Amino acid sequence: RDVNPPCRALLALIEDVSKEFSRVDFVKVSYREHRYLENEVGLTGLPTVVLFKNSRPVDSFVGVPSTSELKSQLKMYY
Repeated sequence: RDVNPPCRALLALIEDVSKEFSRVDFVKVSYREHRYLENEVGLTGLPTVVLFKNSRPVDSFVGVPSTSELKSQLKMYY
């Protein structure tokens, strides 16, 4: 299926940022295929990014952050 423009922008941003954060596993999950996540991670909009540490969610945000905002959030946890 087609990816909506905000999700496409987030994918490009994560692809770029992931080069600097090689110790972080970035995983794309399709909401259409995993609707149960709406309740599990508190999904309130798309795109949503959930940061996990030690298999537990530690932070999340909705939308497409700037490169510096995403890097700043990642540096707090990784």
